[in-house]
Amino acid sequence: AGDMIAVDEVHKAAVVAWEGETTLRALDNSGTFLWRAEADGSIYGLESLGDRGAVVALVYEDLSLPGSFVAFDGAQGEVWGDGIAWDGLLDFSIARDATKMIVSANGAVYTYDIIIEETEE
Repeated sequence: AGDMIAVDEVHKAAVVAWEGETTLRALDNSGTFLWRAEADGSIYGLESLGDRGAVVALVYEDLSLPGSFVAFDGAQGEVWGDGIAWDGLLDFSIARDATKMIVSANGAVYTYDIIIEETEE
């Protein structure tokens, strides 16, 4: 298990991580291992991306420098994309419909629109 968990409802995957570690693991409803992925830094937050089939990890290589919000596909653990996270930001939440993200940093609360660009295959 882990001390952080986010559920990808689309792929029925529970994605788990330990705070300060780099590994994410996904399990199905029966506890069967699905995939493992490594972040490019330590993970300090994990949230579901609504019904989009992904989870978002808050990743820092160094807590005194800006980090990244990294979206991992819930089916295979592949990175969908990322965005900058200010240094010192350790608390965030994503709306159930995956249209907004709320972050808390340095005593202030900020709201951001989440824009997911569809790729053509």
